[in-house]
Amino acid sequence: MQAMSTSKVLILSALLRDKGGVHNLTPEQMLLARAAITQSDNNAILALFSDLEADRDGLLGASAYATSLLRRVGDDQTEVTTAPPPPGYATTFGQTPWTPTAEVRFFRALALGCILPRPDTDFQLGLMRNIEPSESFGLGSAGFQQVAFKGGWGPEPDDQYGVRQTGIIGAGDSGVVVSLIADPVSTFAVGQSVLDQVAQWLRGEVRLTRRPASSCPA
Repeated sequence: MQAMSTSKVLILSALLRDKGGVHNLTPEQMLLARAAITQSDNNAILALFSDLEADRDGLLGASAYATSLLRRVGDDQTEVTTAPPPPGYATTFGQTPWTPTAEVRFFRALALGCILPRPDTDFQLGLMRNIEPSESFGLGSAGFQQVAFKGGWGPEPDDQYGVRQTGIIGAGDSGVVVSLIADPVSTFAVGQSVLDQVAQWLRGEVRLTRRPASSCPA
């Protein structure tokens, strides 16, 4: 399934690395980052991606740089897409095929601080823990004490929809990373309802227990 708006976490991570940390973002970039993650604002993430393109010699360079973050965490399959988005979509990178397994690998590495220095990790996770109510279906609706997540959705062939989320339930050595997908479903509302039900089931099943400290994926 396409990454859709879950890719915004990858793109913001790439920009943070490219700029040398959150302390080097301009006030405008800080506002754009918040809108891109908490509101899933397409124009905001496109503006940030444009900044990455300016630093990395255009679309191909920026996409390759984002792909390099996936390689850092042992994902040797996923390649950030550069083809023009089809009707109904706003971004090139949102079309990236990203399996649940690969997405869990990336979000886990992010949570462990393997992708960004701790201040940048805390910034990114802080945004993901403060998703706007209109975007807080699924993992955001289940009543977890702490969850950092990002969702995405979009049209599929034959008037169907795909809806997905990946998130980090809890934190530290007791955190768990999960990925939820409803694809295809008849409407966005149906997809939301499916993810709501799965997240509620997870809340009853997941037991967060402290484990030995995890190492970064290789």
